[in-house]
Amino acid sequence: MNLDHSTYSPVCVYHACFPRIPPDLDRHLHNTAPTTLHDHLSYLKKQFRMVAVDELAEPHRAGGIAAITFDDGYKSVITHALPVLMDLDIPCTLYINSSSFDQRVFWRDKIRYIVSHGLVEACEEFLQRSTNTHDMSFYRYTKHPTNNSRRMDEQISIFLENHGHDLQTSRHCFDDVRYLLDHPLISYGNHSHSHYVLSSLSAEDQYQEIHRTRQFLAGIPDIRISSVFAVPFGDLRDYDHHTVTILKELGYRGLLLSRQRLNGNWGGDGDLAIIERFMPRGPDMAKVLAGCLG
Repeated sequence: MNLDHSTYSPVCVYHACFPRIPPDLDRHLHNTAPTTLHDHLSYLKKQFRMVAVDELAEPHRAGGIAAITFDDGYKSVITHALPVLMDLDIPCTLYINSSSFDQRVFWRDKIRYIVSHGLVEACEEFLQRSTNTHDMSFYRYTKHPTNNSRRMDEQISIFLENHGHDLQTSRHCFDDVRYLLDHPLISYGNHSHSHYVLSSLSAEDQYQEIHRTRQFLAGIPDIRISSVFAVPFGDLRDYDHHTVTILKELGYRGLLLSRQRLNGNWGGDGDLAIIERFMPRGPDMAKVLAGCLG
């Protein structure tokens, strides 16, 4: 299917950018090697005008633009992706979870560690759950909205501690403000404090998750801050009406999803723009874009 570049405005969501994935993350991590990232972005720049994602939240938006985002604040983005972005002069927005600055290990990296180290069966026994829960794998049901993410994270941490696994030496996400750069190509955005499934939380817990990262970013001098919020996990089921109410109350102008879709017909909830994203998989960006059209 041919893509009308004047009609669509793709927004990429990347995560890690390791040349080689660390062994403790080698299962289920969305990683794009720097050379592949360069190929992707070179193609996009030839086809679209590259902008910061906030431009897609403007009231009057045209097609023919594209934006780049990175979620979860992996250190490899600064080390390996930023040189690519600088070489091509392409702006990006890095969506962070402020809990990592409290020296907390990203809870989804704990899940990846359990999977890659063959600990799933023992962990499920500890959780008194089975892989048949929701007919999903361990990796998937641990992020299902019916399972409170905060409690799941707490139980996973207890399991790892009880079994003598210390992940503090395996912090791959931003854990120091030195990763928050005053750089003309970089903006930073709110991806919640802990990357929990918001719809699994109470309204008050959701507010704290969103507000804490908003306040954290506001306290960092000289950085560019996005007014668009990135929903953790990015599906419709991962947020609810409480999320929308909170985002409006806190002054956000847009909400980012991650559903392997392109932005064509603009949609929103009143004054909150709904912006679709896709995770590029594979080396050929033209095929990736075509796949998003079905």
